[in-house]
Amino acid sequence: MPSITSRIMVNEEVEIREETFEGKEYLVAPVVAIVEGVLNGALVPADEIGRHPASWSGIPLPIDHPRDERGEPITANDPDIIDNRVIGRFFNASFEDDRLKGEIWIDVEKAEEMGGDAEEVLDKLLK
Repeated sequence: MPSITSRIMVNEEVEIREETFEGKEYLVAPVVAIVEGVLNGALVPADEIGRHPASWSGIPLPIDHPRDERGEPITANDPDIIDNRVIGRFFNASFEDDRLKGEIWIDVEKAEEMGGDAEEVLDKLLK
């Protein structure tokens, strides 16, 4: 079964900002979300990534990508998963330089309440 690995690496020269969205405080950081290569066990070419970049705006940001009972990746866009494992959203998606770029919007209060890996994401962004 393919493995899904997510890494948060923060470039010290990137500006992390605070925003209010739907009455909540968010940390916002620019990211490169996807580059051409193998994703979930399949080759994803740059032209495929760039076909509909706007469709990525608004997708949930889960801690540990959810899997079904067989261990296969499933959507994070599910009410239970959003409530229990999602700490924010990916917004302002664009396709530049053969990369899907955008911003991660992290719900500060929810990440702090979840603790563990969610809080580690906050720590990395705030360093």
